[in-house]
Amino acid sequence: MKKFFQILLLIIAYSFIFFGLYSGYQKINLRDIYYLIGKPCATPITYKLGSFDNRFGISREEFLKDISQSMSIWEKPIGIKLFQYSDKGNLTINLIFDQRQADTIKNNGLKDILDQTKSIANSTNQEIISARTNYENKKQEYLQLVSNLEIVGKNYEGQVSYWNTQGGAPRDEYNKLQIEKNNLLTLQNQVETSRLEVNNLADNLNSLIQKYNSIASSANSAINNYNSEGHIVGEFREGEYISDPKGERINIYEFSNDTKLIRVLSHEFGHALNIEHNDNPKSIMYKLNEGDNKVLSKEDLQSLKTVCGI
Repeated sequence: MKKFFQILLLIIAYSFIFFGLYSGYQKINLRDIYYLIGKPCATPITYKLGSFDNRFGISREEFLKDISQSMSIWEKPIGIKLFQYSDKGNLTINLIFDQRQADTIKNNGLKDILDQTKSIANSTNQEIISARTNYENKKQEYLQLVSNLEIVGKNYEGQVSYWNTQGGAPRDEYNKLQIEKNNLLTLQNQVETSRLEVNNLADNLNSLIQKYNSIASSANSAINNYNSEGHIVGEFREGEYISDPKGERINIYEFSNDTKLIRVLSHEFGHALNIEHNDNPKSIMYKLNEGDNKVLSKEDLQSLKTVCGI
């Protein structure tokens, strides 16, 4: 009886050890089995939509379209269907709104302000260039009028001085002097009109320069705000691929536009295919979501062919 009890305790002990070890094993999904038996990419990865937050401002239809485009980036180069939608798909795709997207929305607003400010600054700068050219031309006209006035004035004064020394000018010479005097007055009026015009142009030019400087100051402030408000560069903080005992899933947290969404989806689908990062900044599988291209790099393609055994 004692011996039987000892054997029973031994069996129970082994049972606890067995289940203790087994409970730590990770689940093996169907795709892992294909890798184990040497048939990677033989069957499409089935996927489905999970959490979907409307605060991203995108519809389910648009999201599914972007998902399809992201998948085709991997499928078209090798002509193999790698992904397939299913209501019971093994891979769940979630659109999760958190502070990252809130910061991105805020940054997009700041970027819009910055773009508008730059546009106004460029327009104002063109006005300054045109106003400066006009000012310089009118200034030269004014200086030429002043020069002509000096010449005509000296000539008139010289004749008047001469005839005064002669006790007066004959009638015909006197009439000529009167005509020259009237011409001189007309020229003086032209000089004064030109002077006022040049001064107005100078005031306008200075006003435009002040406006440009104010815009530049606003632009610098907008740039500083944009750089300080959560504009963080990191290793694909926009999304992640997770495979654990809870299953396979892709979580998308952030995108600033449709192109960035397609790229982050494509990147995470690459991880779902067991493809790691590479060092080409233009690659879909580069560690940062910096580029705008929607095609595989040669490094991406080579990794895909290696994974699929092509």
